[in-house]
Amino acid sequence: MSVIPAGILSLTQENLRIALAACATFRTLCGAADQAEALAKIHHDGLPDPANGAAEHTISELEALRPYAIVYTAEEQGLQTRALATGGSFNATTNLCLQLVRSVTAEVGDAPDSDANMQWLNTVGKIIDELWALNADAGYLQFADITLARGPTWASREEIPAKGLTQIAELTVQVRQ
Repeated sequence: MSVIPAGILSLTQENLRIALAACATFRTLCGAADQAEALAKIHHDGLPDPANGAAEHTISELEALRPYAIVYTAEEQGLQTRALATGGSFNATTNLCLQLVRSVTAEVGDAPDSDANMQWLNTVGKIIDELWALNADAGYLQFADITLARGPTWASREEIPAKGLTQIAELTVQVRQ
């Protein structure tokens, strides 16, 4: 990324990336040795463009990118500002979305009671716990709310031919500033 995050929206997204990369469970999920390697697996607003200018990623490209996370500002009510009593000052609350995605092999099965399903539930739960543990620590965001908005679940059967067998979780994260 050549443009450095600096505004109230982009900087908040970047700081959520930094917090997620600090989570040991996320680093283990993506095989990252440290926070810098984990940051490479956390994308702003979407995945990098497909190779060779293609319209969509191939399954092999998606599998090479996974596991990954995408951080973006909520499409509705992404930022709320409220004036303070003192002139020109305000409080802000930013609503971010965090999508976590991983590949799963067909051999592990996709039944609700499969080991892969329980592992994904455990992983997502640990990431949420670790984000809360960072709450308001020096250098990290101050979370007001973390909600599991979707999942943890499997990608739909219709998506499998184009995207492969994946598990997804989507969090909404409300940040106070």
